[in-house]
Amino acid sequence: MKCFDWPTNESEIFSSWVYRQSLFSKSSTLDREDIAQLWTSCALSEDLDPDFTASSAFARLACDALNIRMDQRAILFQAPSAWIIPRYYRRSFCYGCLCESIANFQFPVFRKEWCSVATVVCDQHNTPLLDAVDLTAPKLNIAMKVFQLYHEQGLRCISASRYNEASQLFDSLLRMQSLLREFEFRGVRDGRLVNESGGVELPEWRSSKFLISLFLYPKFGLVNRLIPYRALHNHNYAFQQSFNLGPLIAGVAHRRAAIIILGWLHEVFSSDEDHGIEQFIRSAGNTVGFTDAKELGAASNGFSPEHSALISRRLMQWKIECINGRMQQFVSGFMESAHAKNWND
Repeated sequence: MKCFDWPTNESEIFSSWVYRQSLFSKSSTLDREDIAQLWTSCALSEDLDPDFTASSAFARLACDALNIRMDQRAILFQAPSAWIIPRYYRRSFCYGCLCESIANFQFPVFRKEWCSVATVVCDQHNTPLLDAVDLTAPKLNIAMKVFQLYHEQGLRCISASRYNEASQLFDSLLRMQSLLREFEFRGVRDGRLVNESGGVELPEWRSSKFLISLFLYPKFGLVNRLIPYRALHNHNYAFQQSFNLGPLIAGVAHRRAAIIILGWLHEVFSSDEDHGIEQFIRSAGNTVGFTDAKELGAASNGFSPEHSALISRRLMQWKIECINGRMQQFVSGFMESAHAKNWND
């Protein structure tokens, strides 16, 4: 790779890195005006993922201009997970990391891990991630933009992200975040199960993604009834498209809630964490309408009879593999609700 005179950060997204190069590097062949023009010319391209798709127009042209060899680009665009938030909805950040990068690089850096659906806390600064409110379009200078938004609207960022609630559950959230990461990457290491895209997934990772998607279904999902959210969503999408899209457009507070509920169903929390988790579950139950795992399953079924049946068939595949009674009760509650829908229909 060409040796730039401005330091790099291996966990930094490509657009953030190349923008810093244009500002500070004396050897970069792309200055600020060049990179801004390139960004604008590619902004409407359907393939534009400037951070994790090396073949996208912006990434390819920028790398060509910077003389970065093809075999070296894979490192720059390596994603922290296969479950990545699309560029339009990337707005989660850790303020501590931004301040640390300013100290190290004289400019804020936007980190790759913040783009992962299952990343909801910072394990370096032991703090929940925040969402940058009113960040509604991808920015070339996204790191500086979210830094500015925090200083302009810090209280709104904290409130919208439910930061104080998440801080009380930090240890539980970190435990689940680590567990989900282990599910994903242990599947890759072990080669246990190949998914539809040719990747390798553990059953635990596949079922976790499915349940998180169930809870985060746009508008009608359990978490979106628990925490009202005005995400941009085209209601003309087919059911499966909406089901897949839910976690990708959800705010960090919503993703945290879904992950906590998933962890509660799997009974992964320690006795020291139980009080805070049970308090969260009781509060959610009072809002949405459930008192136990079985009623949670029924409350999670806000779908049409046809879609309830589709989801039930997926849940049935895992019922035999469920290792605890709480998850069994959840599956039973959802399926009984689906059966009632079909009977009444």
